[in-house]
Amino acid sequence: MIFQPIVPPSLLLILGGIFFLLGAAFLIRARASILRKVLTALRLVLILALAGAVLMRPMLEDTALQTEVLNTDVLFVVDRTISMWARDYKGTSPRMDGVREDCRQILDGLPGASFGVIWFDNTARVMAPYTQDAETVWDVLDMISMPDSDYAKGSSLNTAYAETAHMLDLSRRKEGRQSVVIFISDGEITDGSALMSFADLRPYVDGGAVLGYGTEKGGEMNDGNGFTVWNSNYERAVSRIDENNLARLASDLGVVYMHRNGDSTLDDLIGEIVDNSRLTSGEREAVVYDDIYWMFAVPLAILILMEMVGLLFWR
Repeated sequence: MIFQPIVPPSLLLILGGIFFLLGAAFLIRARASILRKVLTALRLVLILALAGAVLMRPMLEDTALQTEVLNTDVLFVVDRTISMWARDYKGTSPRMDGVREDCRQILDGLPGASFGVIWFDNTARVMAPYTQDAETVWDVLDMISMPDSDYAKGSSLNTAYAETAHMLDLSRRKEGRQSVVIFISDGEITDGSALMSFADLRPYVDGGAVLGYGTEKGGEMNDGNGFTVWNSNYERAVSRIDENNLARLASDLGVVYMHRNGDSTLDDLIGEIVDNSRLTSGEREAVVYDDIYWMFAVPLAILILMEMVGLLFWR
């Protein structure tokens, strides 16, 4: 059980104390038998307790949701190398701002789907296995932070290959699942390697997109502490999108390439994924809470009504 107070608990205690003292003063001055005063005091305490319970808004946890779900596994593969914080999204915003906007739209547009997340920089890591809890996935995406500039040793899309293959294999093993890949990057390869072929993964991909961020002009970068990043020539480091790599990656995976700069939505992409999906009925594990304040509100209303009627006959 959790509580979502309608009023601050401290204020609730103060108000409860005031009403109790007023009620006690009224009873002391009232001309009534001791028994009647005691019974009235008990009713007053019960009313205050029930009112406090309603205002504290108790809620019970429920994790078993019977709902319609999509037979779709959506895998976010997110480039979090330092260049993804270059400031050329919508003019001067970090590219990662655009990543978060687009991921939020996809999460909201595919309720009932399962989502997984891979981050990659110098290494690739599965940060969220497939889950239908979209808010947990959003928390993972939202907490992506810039790697330390001393840690960054050059970037390569190839780093994500093994973990992407692993997650696609897990999805394919589940009967009747559609596997969607959303590969997110600026396409830069700065470690001296060439883009390897991802074509072997194409049979495991049913849809998705490669989303590219950045501009040809490029954007300057700051490190995690806000300081300018300098290149080996002691010039301000500038990152530029490599759309050739991104387009080739999209072709290998059999998905579309989309350049993202905040000037369009992903409605068409989301619509295509939904059209190729199938709704099934099942249980979705997600933490939700059911209000139970009504269990206290009903007897509270009855007691208040009884007190109002009693006042009409108070002698």
